[in-house]
Amino acid sequence: MQQIPRLPADSASDDFLIHRLYELAMAGGDGSSEWQRLDEVVYTRLIDAYGCEAPDLRPRLVA
Repeated sequence: MQQIPRLPADSASDDFLIHRLYELAMAGGDGSSEWQRLDEVVYTRLIDAYGCEAPDLRPRLVA
């Protein structure tokens, strides 16, 4: 499995991000730091694309 560093995930294609989330889910990697980062990027893009302004729906980074 390829790990995605923090910065390239922001510039990765939507297809790649979804594919990688699928790979992690199939391998039991959901909940990992990579999963959380990819999930955040995908949800941020969805919120930005559909103009959702609900603050409680915007993903937060976990320190």
